[in-house]
Amino acid sequence: MMTSRSPTSVVARQRTRLACCCIIGLLLAGCASEGPAPAGPIFDTLSDARIAAPEWHVGDWWRLRVKDLVGGRDYELTRVVASVNATHYQVGMPAGGFANETLLLPAPGFGAVARADLSWMFMDSAFEPLRFPLEDGMAWTTTLQGVELAANASIVAPGRAHVELHGPASAVTLLYDAHARSIVSFVNEDWVEFEVLAHGTGYEGDVMVPSGMRHAIYGGRIAGVLGWSPAQMPTTDAFVVSQDATTLSLMLAAGPTEPPADLPALTGIFREHATAPNGTSVEVLALPGDMLRVEYFAFSDPAGTWRFDHVAGGPGAAFASGVEYRALTLRLD
Repeated sequence: MMTSRSPTSVVARQRTRLACCCIIGLLLAGCASEGPAPAGPIFDTLSDARIAAPEWHVGDWWRLRVKDLVGGRDYELTRVVASVNATHYQVGMPAGGFANETLLLPAPGFGAVARADLSWMFMDSAFEPLRFPLEDGMAWTTTLQGVELAANASIVAPGRAHVELHGPASAVTLLYDAHARSIVSFVNEDWVEFEVLAHGTGYEGDVMVPSGMRHAIYGGRIAGVLGWSPAQMPTTDAFVVSQDATTLSLMLAAGPTEPPADLPALTGIFREHATAPNGTSVEVLALPGDMLRVEYFAFSDPAGTWRFDHVAGGPGAAFASGVEYRALTLRLD
């Protein structure tokens, strides 16, 4: 079965280049509950210049506003701690307000979140935007999209740390707040922004956790970008989704890397077409004059071989990205 979010067809002109840079980077790299009232301060810093790792508990929740710069849409969601073990928190969303497309964004993290540093997996590698204890002037490295980022932290107020991460083609800035026990502001100008609107404890209800996430699908065709010629990129691809996956979150994108007014007159169509193992198909089509078009889909029972056709009729890309997972629903009360 397939479900689709409302189409996020046309991305604002000023975001076109940024969105395409994000997509190219992928290729080169390989209804929510309101919950209880917000909690007050529940965590003490070790000193004004040192912030220890927080302790999360089952039922802790954060209400977020997410800005998807690739898909061109803003929305809210609730992040909930559904279970805790010796090394990780299992983090999900209310079952009635699960935003599948968020799993295709590098932040905020879902599934297994490490207790030691609140890191999470993205594109099958750990993304560590924090390192505890946070101290003024400390530095470390992490990876995002398979690219190394250099991180630097500064304590800007008691219990609050500003972190900057920089790499060859990506940058992230974030603010961690010890009282919220979370990143409360996150900005990656190529991809996603989010901010915490409220937080609390004692969430009750069904929480869906994406377990065993794997970036099963990532491929496409680039034409006339960064020196790539059509001959260097495939026109078709096939990817296998695991037998134990219950759900696939899929993004299809197609369109030019430049606003239509800046493109050659003979620019053709862009098309990204996906065919599921059961024969169901979906596609995104960008006609001459369109900007980049992005749509998200969720498929249940996705196991098997998925086939993709990529058509890029000018400077731009046709691209697919998909995350498989096992959907676990836990009742919190």
